[in-house]
Amino acid sequence: MFRFARFAAILAALTLTTPVMAQDVTDEELAVTPAQFKAVVSGRTVRTYSQEDGNLVEYFASNGKVYVWPARANMLIGTWEPCTKDAALVDDSGQKKPLKIAAICRTLPNPEGGTQTWNSTWVVFGRQIVERAEGDIFSLSKRTDAPYWMGKRSVDFKGLQANIKKYTK
Repeated sequence: MFRFARFAAILAALTLTTPVMAQDVTDEELAVTPAQFKAVVSGRTVRTYSQEDGNLVEYFASNGKVYVWPARANMLIGTWEPCTKDAALVDDSGQKKPLKIAAICRTLPNPEGGTQTWNSTWVVFGRQIVERAEGDIFSLSKRTDAPYWMGKRSVDFKGLQANIKKYTK
């Protein structure tokens, strides 16, 4: 039986923004199905955070629409669905074992025209979730512009709500 946590790396385009090389991927993370990933986000507002990109708040409407509020940019409104991404586990001897990993696939407008695909695997996205709440708690589905530019500092839902009230008076 493979002990996935002992593998040296996951290789593939398992991206939020850049390719991922992970050493401590657990069996549980790899076992998440697209349906389980969907259950975590559908009908919920989710905040992820990374030091590189700051906060990212998304409302995943159960009708397949996604409303993305990035840290330093305007709102993006597109579609989402659960999916899988191809990956390969590489053991210490260099042997590769192909597998599919649960992901959320988004189609969003491209600032330069047309659309862009943005996929987040559970292996990456699940670790970056810092908060989630039932429903559209920031009314993102009723907006065309971001409530304000959040910046890179980690701010929880309560702080974001207070800032919205402060900046939209």
